[in-house]
Amino acid sequence: MIFILGMRGTGTTPVWCFLNSHPSVKNLEFEPHELSFVLEVSHIGRYKNHSFVKTTMEEWSRGKYGGAKIAYNPGQISLRWRWIPEAFPDSKFIFVMRNEKDGYDSLVSKDRDKIYGVPSWEQYISYRQYLLDSFMLYYRRNPTTSILLDYDRMLLKPDEEFKGVWSTLGLPWKSIANQIQLPRHRSG
Repeated sequence: MIFILGMRGTGTTPVWCFLNSHPSVKNLEFEPHELSFVLEVSHIGRYKNHSFVKTTMEEWSRGKYGGAKIAYNPGQISLRWRWIPEAFPDSKFIFVMRNEKDGYDSLVSKDRDKIYGVPSWEQYISYRQYLLDSFMLYYRRNPTTSILLDYDRMLLKPDEEFKGVWSTLGLPWKSIANQIQLPRHRSG
């Protein structure tokens, strides 16, 4: 399975689109909230054997899905991604990173009018750093099954930046250069 992970506003959706355009990639789910929920409650004893938890985990384990793109909101919940490799130890991970200003601006533009609001810049930076540190630690320990993808570099040199993704996933190279659209709001 392939998992594309990052904070909201970092470019996980375009990466998901590029991967889905590859003929060898099948059934990458977009924001599978039921999986996130099941991974969370499966760590609570009384829910571990619940039929919904079991059925969902069986579907994913049997290969009904080829993986997923999950973008996390700032907060402690974002560190729960670490339950994914526990549940699916043979998975491969693409950790998407973006410069903090554009990532935050993207999050604000999407969530400004939402009921849950937008975290402060200070909160965003703090959670962003915790998440990036957890990605870096996983990558250092698992360099053959994970990759750090720099969204900003991908916009400038898409095929060069994505070459490592294809290699990590063991997939034949496919150009993504013609699929890149520069975001409307970019710093520097």
